[in-house]
Parts: sequence; C-alpha cells; structure tokens
Amino acid sequence: MKNKQKFGKYLYIVYIVINALFAWQVVKLNSLPTKYLLGLLTGLILVALALYFGLVKTKRKFAFNFSKVLAVIISLALLFGTFYISKFGSFLGGISGSEEKIDTVSIIVRKDSSYKTLDDIKDLVIGYEDDNETIVQSAIADFNSKAGKNLNLKEVASYEELARQLYDGELEAIILNEAYRNFIRDDYPEFDEDTRVISEFVEKTIIDRNNVNVSKDVFSVMISGIDVYGSISNNSRSDVNILAVVNPSTKKIVLVSIPRDYYLPLACRGNAMDKLTHTGIYGVDCTMDTVGTLFGVDIDYYARVNFSSLINVVNAVGGVTVYNDQTFSAGSYSFPAGENYLDGTKALVFVRDRKHQSDGDSGRGRNQVKVLSAIINKMASPALITNFSSILGSLEGSFQTNLTTGEINSLVKMQLNDMSGWDIIQEQVSGTGTSAHSYALGGNYYMMVPDMSSVNRVKEIINANK
Repeated sequence: MKNKQKFGKYLYIVYIVINALFAWQVVKLNSLPTKYLLGLLTGLILVALALYFGLVKTKRKFAFNFSKVLAVIISLALLFGTFYISKFGSFLGGISGSEEKIDTVSIIVRKDSSYKTLDDIKDLVIGYEDDNETIVQSAIADFNSKAGKNLNLKEVASYEELARQLYDGELEAIILNEAYRNFIRDDYPEFDEDTRVISEFVEKTIIDRNNVNVSKDVFSVMISGIDVYGSISNNSRSDVNILAVVNPSTKKIVLVSIPRDYYLPLACRGNAMDKLTHTGIYGVDCTMDTVGTLFGVDIDYYARVNFSSLINVVNAVGGVTVYNDQTFSAGSYSFPAGENYLDGTKALVFVRDRKHQSDGDSGRGRNQVKVLSAIINKMASPALITNFSSILGSLEGSFQTNLTTGEINSLVKMQLNDMSGWDIIQEQVSGTGTSAHSYALGGNYYMMVPDMSSVNRVKEIINANK
C-alpha cells in the first residue's frame, strides 16, 4: 500500500510539472483568446485536482488505477502539445518582425575550376558590371581588403555578357550582384549548378515599418513572390506581385494582382521607368513604395514568399480547389474549365503558366490570386488545426514578413475567436504591351503600360474596403 501511495505521489508530481510547462507555453505564446485561455487553464486545474484525489488520497484500487492511466495519457498529450506550441513560437520568431533587406555580392567561378578561395584568383582578371549600384563598389572595396591588394577588374557591359565570358573561359571569375542572378538564369538555366561562390559581401539595411492594430484597423500587405539565391531576405526580382488590403472588422480582403511587366516609375530610383519586377532588385521596400504610389496606398507590411515552396504549402493544407476560367494544358497536366482540385505539384504548374492563358501574364496573375485565396480559406478553417505541423514545416525558410509576432498572434486570436470565413475579393489591373527602356538593364524590353481605368477601378474598390 505504501509503495502504491509513493508511486502515486511521484506520478502526480511529474504530471504537475508537465501540466505547468504546458500552461506556461500556452500563456507565453499569447495566441489564444481570453475566453479559451481561461477555459483551458480552468480545465487543467480541475483535472489536476481530480488526479490529486485519485493518485494521492484515494485508497480504492480501481480509482487509483484509472487515475494512473489517465495521468499518463494526459501527460503524453500535454508533452505533445508543449512541443508543437514551442515549435509554433519558434516558427513565428523565425518568419516575423524582419526589418532587414539583404544585398549580397559574390565572386563566382566555374564549378569545374580548381579555384577555391579568394587568394586563388586575386591575381586573375575578374569581370564585373556595377550597373551604377553602390553595393557593387562597396563589395569591391571589401574584396580588395580581403585580398590585401586591388583586384584586377574588367568592366563588362551586362550581366548576361558577364556570364557568357565566364562560360566561354574568357574570364575565370566574375563579381555578381545576386539580385541579378535571375537575369543570368534566363539565358543560362543551369547557372547555379555550373558555378560556385568563393567569396561574398553582405550588406543589411533596415526597412521602415508602420505600426497598425491589425485586429481592428484596415492594413495592407505587399506580397512579393521571389525565387532567390541564398536567404529569402536577399534582394531579387519580384515575379509575383499581389497587394492585399485587409479589413479585420468586416473580414474582407481585397487581393490585387499586378503584372510583373507593369511599366512604372520606380519610387526608389528617382521615378526612373522600369517594369515592376525589377523593383525587387532594390529591395521589397522599393516594391512597396512603387505599388503604393500607383494605388494611393501607404503599404504597411510586406510578405516575401518563395513560390518554389508552393508545392509543400498546398500539400500541407490538404490541397486546394480553384475555379479555372479556361481549359488549358501545361506540363503533363490538363486543367479543364470549372472547378479543379490541385495538389502541390499541379498548383505550381497552374500558377506558373502564362503561355496557354488567353491574356498571357494577366491570366497567370489571376490564377496566382485564386490559389492564394484558396490557401487563405483553408488556413482560416479547421484545416489549420488538423494540418498544423505540416503547414509550419512547409512555410519554414520560404516565408518572411515584417509583421511582428505580436501582430500575428493578434490575427490568430481574432480568427480563433469566431473561426468565420473571409470574404476575398479578387481584382486585377491590365495594360497594353509595348517596348520601352529598362532602367535596370539599360536597353529596350517588353513592358506593359498600365490601363489607368483599371487602376482607378481598383482604387475605388480598395477605398470601399476601408
């Protein structure tokens, strides 16, 4: 009898420690609405009291054995919950509150070369193209310092020419502003696999942010879809551009898809004209300011998404169903007109296709908004709970925002409070194709001149959502 009582006390102490650890993690996370938090803590206290009498005070064998089994089951459940709450907290800390943009400049050699370090190539001719960007000059100064001498540099007219000379052996090494890597990939799809970085210069810049009560006030988010080398914080072309205007009081979101080729004055370059996708080269803040000027909106936040990870995100929420406007085939898939269920792989093909869309890039942008809307609706449903771990894993390393952890928790609390759906209004602006000068590339390229009637129509919709 004494051994049973002693075991009961030890088991109860272990249970209380696990119980307290779980409660501390829940309170620390601060994502539960007050009514749920109080209900949970009250339930934990009542169960602890019941187990106290069942494990420590009772002399009945059945009550003791039942309490013992119950304590073990609940302890395991609480340990499981503590792990995932801690994981969610770490995830939020990793993706949120980012106020930095990162410029990276690399020295690159062919992968099949014998060069491994900066010392190996410091006496060679190294190609570069600075595009009048101070970041490249800062990097050269840093490389000179690391090499202990001024490098022998050869200026080349363009990054495409820089890559050609590297491939042809005219240059053994080149200096590349990583924001321009995608331009090289356009001509040399295997560039990443064919080359190797032997030295890097990294510069971090703070991005100013607004402070908004996201659970009450209307706020806007610039969603920038990128495909970057290295950290998702790195500047790179913004291939997907969606402005989200969120009204938490009415539970309405206006999602505006903006064509990547939209010909606009770059707010960060003295209103020099270029296509919207090139704003990403200069940082997400340049994209925010340029789009904000177009629609007359002071954009509060940004969310950078690596759309290559879309497969994992869609699979994590259990797939999505979208309405397809026109029948088309892309890759190895067919997409009939009407409702289409998409797993991750099909969703990526669906959002990337523009060749088979009757309106080209505009159709692609429209499909991107449809998939994003479907993902939002899934995450605002019980699927968020049932697929919680998978969703976190799919977003890790591929999503970044300057929304703080506290602001995200406020949105989570608000959603858990009623679990109601969101009314998502999908809009798109249009334009006319032409050839015009690109500030970033220094030549004439395809551009889309904005149709201001479509822009003004979207402005009215955005203002009506405030």
